[in-house]
Amino acid sequence: HDGINIIEGENGSGKSTFSNLLSYSLGNYVKEFDKREIKKHTEIVSDKNNYVLAYISINQKKYKLKRFFNDNKIFVEEDGKIQDYLIYRPSADVKIFSDWLLEKLEIPVVEFFQGTAQSKLSFSDLYRLIYYDQKTAPEKIYKESRNDGNFVSDSEFMRKVIFQMLLGHEFSEFYQLIGEVNK
Repeated sequence: HDGINIIEGENGSGKSTFSNLLSYSLGNYVKEFDKREIKKHTEIVSDKNNYVLAYISINQKKYKLKRFFNDNKIFVEEDGKIQDYLIYRPSADVKIFSDWLLEKLEIPVVEFFQGTAQSKLSFSDLYRLIYYDQKTAPEKIYKESRNDGNFVSDSEFMRKVIFQMLLGHEFSEFYQLIGEVNK
């Protein structure tokens, strides 16, 4: 229903799995859905034709998202046309699903530099601020990032970028200019 919805159920009834499916459908990494992990959601990672399908609405426009498990693509249906986007960025010049989603949300995709590390703001960076599950440590402000060796994602600098980007567009112009200077 429109507004706030509360999902309740006994332990083991699928509340966390449901939340993880929503997160996964939005292009986020879910550890339990990674077949390489020791502790994984067996039913999901072992099914060869398994995918998550989500219908979303952004600014009164409807989209259909389809993401297969253990794949680096997400399919977006918009106005009857289907476009596929990569989830993980292979190079800086490739438009990925996060870029598409941030564009639809009217949040600029900003490239920034920290020392020799280069990165772009992603939807996952922002989503960590609102997705808080039962495994997230209570003393944390937001969920841990995926541990993929990228120190930038959890740095104080990155947290400042996220905060400033959410405050307004003047910061997006600032970070775009800094990115150009650093290049």
